[in-house]
Amino acid sequence: MGSLSGLSLSSRKPAGKGTATTPFVIEDDEMMTPIKSNASSLTPSQGHIVSNTNTPIVQRKGSPLGQLSRSNMAASAFIAEEVLSARKSPAVVTPSSRDSKLKKQNEGSHEIVSIPSGGEISSDLNSLLKYQKMLEMNPDFNLESQHPTKQLFSDYFKQKFSTMREIEDRHKSHFIDDKVGDRIKKKIERDRIDELIAPRKAPISDEDDAKIRRVLAGPSSHDVLIDKFNIDITRDKIHCLRQRTWLNDEVVNFYMAMLLDRDSRLVAESKTKVEQQQQQKGKSEVVVRRPSYFFNSFFVSKLLEGGRYDYSKVKRWTKKFDVFEQEKIFFPVNLSNTHWTMAVIFVQKKEIHYYDSMSGSGQRQLNALLDWIVDEAREKKSLTLDRNEWKLFGGHQLPTPQQENGYDCGMFSICCADYLSDDLPLEYDQSEIPQMRYKVGAAILNGTLPY
Repeated sequence: MGSLSGLSLSSRKPAGKGTATTPFVIEDDEMMTPIKSNASSLTPSQGHIVSNTNTPIVQRKGSPLGQLSRSNMAASAFIAEEVLSARKSPAVVTPSSRDSKLKKQNEGSHEIVSIPSGGEISSDLNSLLKYQKMLEMNPDFNLESQHPTKQLFSDYFKQKFSTMREIEDRHKSHFIDDKVGDRIKKKIERDRIDELIAPRKAPISDEDDAKIRRVLAGPSSHDVLIDKFNIDITRDKIHCLRQRTWLNDEVVNFYMAMLLDRDSRLVAESKTKVEQQQQQKGKSEVVVRRPSYFFNSFFVSKLLEGGRYDYSKVKRWTKKFDVFEQEKIFFPVNLSNTHWTMAVIFVQKKEIHYYDSMSGSGQRQLNALLDWIVDEAREKKSLTLDRNEWKLFGGHQLPTPQQENGYDCGMFSICCADYLSDDLPLEYDQSEIPQMRYKVGAAILNGTLPY
């Protein structure tokens, strides 16, 4: 049989003749739970499918359970109308026509009532066929006044109302459980976000604040303040963290190296927790953190050196790690020494994002990075990636915080990498950047991120 109001009805012909029983199944598309009832053969007559089965009422999602009590009268009138319409026209009654009639009768409750002819004996079917034939001969024949049919309707609804209540109660229970579960998950995730963002927004210690302010206020020189990650940070280099100053490659790359260092520590810590829980409980509730990689600003510059893409110039840059085992890969982009942006490949999601605090689309960089990862798969894995499976996002497609001046682009870019490295929403803005300059400077002098 056809599909009615989001639920599909299916039946199988009986193996034998007479009143042999065959399963009649109603499948609820939303709950995906089959409900079975005893049924006998389905018999076509005058364009109708008439069954001497106790077929359940079908109620759409959102129909109030209290409206079921009106269905007895509605169904009686409806079936009488259906039989009358069969006398006038042999056309099959479609689900849409039934739906339309019941909308009027039930004031928008959207209930659909299948034609019942069930009961205990097969004579019920013969009775309905007999009444239909009498209607053809006598238009004034009153179907509802016939006692067998009234009793049939009464037994039918009494039996099926309890089934519908059970279904409704179970649906409500699942709906409530799902709703509560979603709220709990959102609360847990929000708590995680707040916990990780808090130290990023917290002021630095008085000691660190005094130290970085002295350095930034002091004279420029080539004195090395810190030598780590194969990068020398001198006094003149760190002075780019003064207010209203454009960041240089050394400071950006040192910060990216600190992000990589922190990520490596977090991966190692997650592995240790997993091993400890497996030893204590035999299983682990902690998932090992997948690593990410943070390139320096020279990667994209080399990849697009001379204004054209050239994979050979960066082919050896990934010999110490597997690109396709990473969660994310970060690329600070220096646009002709006039603007900083951040590109990120979400390897497992097959997405490439371009974050620009001045809303640039970054289409050239996005296409170049897609070419790079395709070439990387071919050269290092002997794999052919389907470019159509990868999605590129840039400009207004991403919720990138926007700068309000012409010199804070570098700060916006490294803050973007910092937040995304911990799967955090980009919840920072221009008002926080002056304080962030001191925090970045203090972290560089200490050689590590404080969180």
